[in-house]
Amino acid sequence: MSRVRFVVSAVCLITALALTPRLVQSQGKDPDSLDDATLQHDLEAELDDIYADHDPDSQFELADLKEAMLEALGDEGDEGDEEEIDFDDLEADMEEAGTTIEAVLDEALAQADAIASNQQPTWSIVRVSLGLGSQRRGNGRTTPRQSVQQAVPRIIRTSNAR
Repeated sequence: MSRVRFVVSAVCLITALALTPRLVQSQGKDPDSLDDATLQHDLEAELDDIYADHDPDSQFELADLKEAMLEALGDEGDEGDEEEIDFDDLEADMEEAGTTIEAVLDEALAQADAIASNQQPTWSIVRVSLGLGSQRRGNGRTTPRQSVQQAVPRIIRTSNAR
């Protein structure tokens, strides 16, 4: 009889433990804990979400791309490799480096804009300064693919600069 009571108690305990809600910990990893190759892979996995709403090779306004990139880097809806980077930890890394993720994305988008502008026909506007040579200004548009290609190494460099 005591053996049956023990088995019933054990089954009840195991069932209770299985049904007890557990504290959910953040799935993301601190970018500090990742090597550059892993961080690059995970950033690309996060940022490729923008391709769902933006054709990778069509040009979009920089502000629209920045908003899409910030949304993609956020943790909402992350799955698979996207769960590897925690947005709050990424922001903390940028803050430790004396900047923000927004500022890093602004730099990346400015570079992507310049690259996109250089791919425009040669009849675009060129400003000539005395003794400073010519400077080309972007048109405020670039592609999501170019944006990601510029953002990922900048984020990694900034993360490593702390």
